[in-house]
Amino acid sequence: MSRPLKILIVDHAPIFGGVEAMIRDLVGAADSGAFALTLVTDNASPVQFNWPDARRVPLPRLRRNPAAMFWAGAGLARLARTADVLMTTTARTHAIGSVAASLSQTPLIWRLADDTLPPALARAFAPIPKRIVAVSAYMAGRCSPQPAKTVIIPDGLPNPGLTPPGMRQSARAALGLRPDERVALSVARLVRWKGHTLFARAVKLSGVTGLIAGGEDESEGELGGKGLREELETMCGVSGRSNERPYRLLGHRADLRELFAACDVFAHTSTRPEPFGRAVVQAMMAGIPVAASHSGAIAEVVGEAGRLFPSGDAVGLAAALAMDERTRVRLGREGRERALARFELGAMTRRLEEVWRDAAGV
Repeated sequence: MSRPLKILIVDHAPIFGGVEAMIRDLVGAADSGAFALTLVTDNASPVQFNWPDARRVPLPRLRRNPAAMFWAGAGLARLARTADVLMTTTARTHAIGSVAASLSQTPLIWRLADDTLPPALARAFAPIPKRIVAVSAYMAGRCSPQPAKTVIIPDGLPNPGLTPPGMRQSARAALGLRPDERVALSVARLVRWKGHTLFARAVKLSGVTGLIAGGEDESEGELGGKGLREELETMCGVSGRSNERPYRLLGHRADLRELFAACDVFAHTSTRPEPFGRAVVQAMMAGIPVAASHSGAIAEVVGEAGRLFPSGDAVGLAAALAMDERTRVRLGREGRERALARFELGAMTRRLEEVWRDAAGV
């Protein structure tokens, strides 16, 4: 084909999370001579992508509203007819994209990065996508009803490089941390299934200082975080002096590299199975030893290059957070080597490009 393949990437983008970060990185890494990428997001999304070739269409909630799915699919089909391949990235867009692909006859790829697609809907629509990309073996086994056309392509991240000399000292000073203080870091949006209260209990048991970086979420239920910040503040004892609290709530932070430089251990504490674990890979690439909940895809990501503890076990996490310096150095080195070998952005991009070509039949 003499022209670039036109790839339409669809993401309803309720927040700027792991999927959105992957799309941002992918746009910069894809071969612009061979592929022209267009992003489609929900016209109600609060996320602003700094990308000139982005479109907004209605991608409404579908629960108990099949008519909305078909109307949204018909609208998306008008854009899909101008593309060579349609790739959807969330449960909502898999359903809407399946309708759009059926109407437009544009080859469809599902990229499975969360486990919220209802099994009945997945089975009903699974014959439509030409290929299914799962971010982990866990996701392939749990969520793909068509193993024969499923390929596992983990998230790939840019290599941040090693922490520059002096950054640890300056990062700790900026956070008011002592040079000899042992520090554990948790990075996750404040939703209950991410296990922040588990982290809080483990920090108190282990005697390390905890840092929690994550934006608030006021949605209800297990997948939401309404009232969670207040609960964590109560557990911490916000009336005490900041340097006497067992952990600190930092809010959303874009400067993850500085936070990684300041900490000794990274904690992943999800109480539900994690589809992948992008923040875990970020910590590993930064050379930070990882203590992670043994659920979902996390064992695939961490392997032997980290400490796994039973999901929900505060005592097990506390023991992992208290690992000695020699172990921290070894796991930090092994984790970085593993992450660079398995989860590098360029490798993910080239494999996705192969899937795009295959779906387009070129």
